[in-house]
Amino acid sequence: MHFRFSTARHSSGPNEERGMLGKIGISLFLSLFLAAGLFFFYMLSLEVLDRAAVYQWDKSECFVHSSSIEEQSGDNPYLIRVLYSYRYQGVRYENTQISKEEPSYDKYTRASKALAPYKQDTPVDCYVNPEAPSEAVLSRDGLWIAFFLLLPLVFIGVGGGGIYGVWSASSDTGKSRGAKRATSRDASSGSNTVRIIGAIFFLVGVGIFYPFVVVPLWNIYDAQSWVPTECTVISSYVKSHDSDDGTTYSVEILYRYMFNGENYKSDRYEFFGGSSSGYDGKKQIVKQHPRGKTFTCYVDPDTPSEAVIHRGLSWMALLGLLPLFFIGFGLLMMTISKKSEKKKKSLNAFSSIPRESGVSAGPLELKPASSRMTKLFGITFAALFWNGIVSVFLYEVWESWNSGSLNIFLTVFLIPFVLIGIALLFGILHSFLSLFNPLPIITLENGKLVLGGEIKLRWQIQGKAERLAHFSIRLEGGEEATYTRGTDTYTAKSTFYRQTLYETSRVREMVRGEATVQIPKDAMHTFASSNNKIVWKIVVVGDIPKWPDINREHIISIGPMEEV
Repeated sequence: MHFRFSTARHSSGPNEERGMLGKIGISLFLSLFLAAGLFFFYMLSLEVLDRAAVYQWDKSECFVHSSSIEEQSGDNPYLIRVLYSYRYQGVRYENTQISKEEPSYDKYTRASKALAPYKQDTPVDCYVNPEAPSEAVLSRDGLWIAFFLLLPLVFIGVGGGGIYGVWSASSDTGKSRGAKRATSRDASSGSNTVRIIGAIFFLVGVGIFYPFVVVPLWNIYDAQSWVPTECTVISSYVKSHDSDDGTTYSVEILYRYMFNGENYKSDRYEFFGGSSSGYDGKKQIVKQHPRGKTFTCYVDPDTPSEAVIHRGLSWMALLGLLPLFFIGFGLLMMTISKKSEKKKKSLNAFSSIPRESGVSAGPLELKPASSRMTKLFGITFAALFWNGIVSVFLYEVWESWNSGSLNIFLTVFLIPFVLIGIALLFGILHSFLSLFNPLPIITLENGKLVLGGEIKLRWQIQGKAERLAHFSIRLEGGEEATYTRGTDTYTAKSTFYRQTLYETSRVREMVRGEATVQIPKDAMHTFASSNNKIVWKIVVVGDIPKWPDINREHIISIGPMEEV
């Protein structure tokens, strides 16, 4: 048998044998990620650049002549109005623009808080456009929105990087052996890429978690010391919010109160705001607060314009689980990348010849490469993570169906993601059913194996062996070559040796038995380095009709041929 150890043979591996149709199908799927990422990145970039331009304007002193909150129709009924004047290069100007976008709010509380710095007959800072002095703003929008550029970068990285990997997988098949060999530095660059993507997921999760979970929870804690105050309902109703994704509802209760001799208004019901489906529950809350009713609200003594009716937790807090998926997945990617890099570095410290000091010369019971429970936990975690995220968007589609305004684009966009989620659920079922399979126990008569020697093994099946229609044991030798292309790391696998040790369809012969096989002399012994591996394994296969089959791999170590 001829065996050649070289990374140049990676093109024969299964990872490199994709047909043109397969590449096109994968590329079309990945292009959904790429297109969505590019679109959202472009739109967010325009917003960031528009906000950043205001930071180049000149700071000036303005004088507020009047300020008020006006009501209008729509989802954001509260509009703040401020009339102010300023002088720039000796010329007096008047303006009403507060920021680049006209500020309107869905809650009276938010509008009141935004108007607080601009009291009538007071000086304030403003920012004047030096190229058009008649244009000015009182407030510069924050650049925090640039943080969300990380989110579409994840989609761009997955889509663009995946497409590049698919079409460049065989681009250097004819290159020399030396050009393909990956260095330790190349391997670590691949780990860094995974780590960066994990960090992006983590930061996005933290960025969402803080304003939508941490801040409301802190407000709930702080509100426990707020002052109970008598409040009177001005108006109350259930507000509907119609969109392409369906209709959601929110509680709208506007109330007034007096604190330290001054009159205030507020419409905050709870700290976890927003709208959601479910009309009846919100209708019941509004019914308990009719117009003119006097009740107890809670007022912040340090900022009397801040008040709330319900200062406890609500089921809306469960939305905090969504960013936890991003945080958890990001941490998992960074942890796996770190462990992988440590493992690669540690392999460089070992000789290319395997050490046999830890291998027993007596009987050795083989353990599978991965247990059935490990597979079940792994597929369950993947399914929960994937479907947890997809379900949020799927819920929006369901709401649009109920409202009669189906969001066609979102529905079509979600189809491949839903199919993947369903496949993962079937994977859980498959792994769970396999827990009840008959269990083959493989024992080597001598755990110390060398090229040219013999493998003597015994097997015994625990459980109902009669369920098996076919049973086989084979010895396989395979090569794994790791190489890099750009910042991506690939592993090509190929099998150079395969021999059946035992095969039968008779139940009585399956239950227990033994077999002997000669290890070829001219093969390559077990080998492990940072970029290449020679892996020997004993594969046990059992076919079970209408049930998950048995397919267990047991890694073994075969040393070099001993000299006499």
